[in-house]
Amino acid sequence: MKESRNRPAPDEIERFVRAFPEASFFHTPAWLDSLAAAFPRFEVFWLTERERGALAGAMPVARISRGPLFHLLSLPFGAYGDPLALSGSARDALFERFFALARSPLCLTAGIQLFGGGVPGALPRGAVARMEECRLVRLEGGIEEVWKRTSGKRRQLARRGERAGLDVRFLEREEEIRRFHAIYARESRG
Repeated sequence: MKESRNRPAPDEIERFVRAFPEASFFHTPAWLDSLAAAFPRFEVFWLTERERGALAGAMPVARISRGPLFHLLSLPFGAYGDPLALSGSARDALFERFFALARSPLCLTAGIQLFGGGVPGALPRGAVARMEECRLVRLEGGIEEVWKRTSGKRRQLARRGERAGLDVRFLEREEEIRRFHAIYARESRG
């Protein structure tokens, strides 16, 4: 049985995600549920592939409504959204399903955030493959140690931002977090 778009049982998807070392928090039901709660226009779901009844592939997707139209993203905000698949054929099936949804005349834009799994074999006409890069920053040792491990170019860019008035610091009070969230939510909704 092949499924196009659904919400697998949370325990099933959690087990599946944990089986992949490259999986991230952004593949979990907790992240998709948070997106749906924070952004009412987001319909979040997984594209799935099953082989002999067992989950063989899953890809988190957000469908963002704009009236009767929509945007389709493997995940918004540059978050990891690579498909997780047990085989190349399951991965290809997930891409096919994504592109089938993207071909809808109501789809304004579509994009897959790929960070390490490679681009799909055959892109539909008009599709562009864009690989992203994301790095984790170890925070051990405090900000001074992080700064020492930061490349010269990144330190130069950070200093340029500081000279332009950018204030980079931890949010310490609840009111600061609320203000940040309000700005983030407003800007994310476009």
